[in-house]
Amino acid sequence: FTALFQRASQVKAAPKADRLRLADLFDKRAALPAALSFLVNCAFGAIITFIALHGAERGVENISPYFIVYAAATLVSRPITGKVIDRRGFFAPGLASALGVVITLALIAVSDNIFMFCLAGLFAGVGIGTGMGTLQTMAVAAAPPERRGVATSTFFFGFDAGIGAGAAVAGAMANAIGYGPMYLVMTVFP
Repeated sequence: FTALFQRASQVKAAPKADRLRLADLFDKRAALPAALSFLVNCAFGAIITFIALHGAERGVENISPYFIVYAAATLVSRPITGKVIDRRGFFAPGLASALGVVITLALIAVSDNIFMFCLAGLFAGVGIGTGMGTLQTMAVAAAPPERRGVATSTFFFGFDAGIGAGAAVAGAMANAIGYGPMYLVMTVFP
C-alpha cells in the first residue's frame, strides 16, 4: 500500500489547460471568405426555405426539378472551379458565383413555370457550387497548415450562419412584401 501511495504521489498532475480563446475557434485569415460565404448563403437560405411556397403560389406545385437541375449543375461546376482557381486565381470564379446567385434570385422572383425554375436551378448550381468551392479554398489557402482545420471551421460558420440569417430575413420580408419582391431584394446579399 505504501509503495502504491509513493508512486501515486510522484505522478505529476496534468498542467491546467489554457483558457479557450476566440482565436482558438476562428481564424482571422479566413474571415473574408467566411463573410462572403455568409452573404452568398443568405441568398441560399431564402431559396431553400421558401422556393416551394413561392412555386405553389405561382401555380408550380412540384418544385423538385429545380433541385435536380441545381444538383447536376453543382456537380459539373465544382471540378471546373478547382481547375480555374489553380490556373487563374479566385477572382473569376468568385465573380461567376456572385452573378450566378443574383441571376438565380431574379429568375426565381419572376418564375411562373417549371422551366423558369429549372433555369434558375442551373444558375444556382453554377453560382452556389462555384462560390462554395472558391471561398472554402480561399479560407484554407490563407491559413498555415496547423490552422487549416480552424480556417475550415471559420468558413463553415459563415456558411451556416448565412443560411440561418437569410431564411430569417427572407421570411420577414416575404411576410411584408411577398415572395417575388423578397427574392429581388435578396439579390443585394451576393
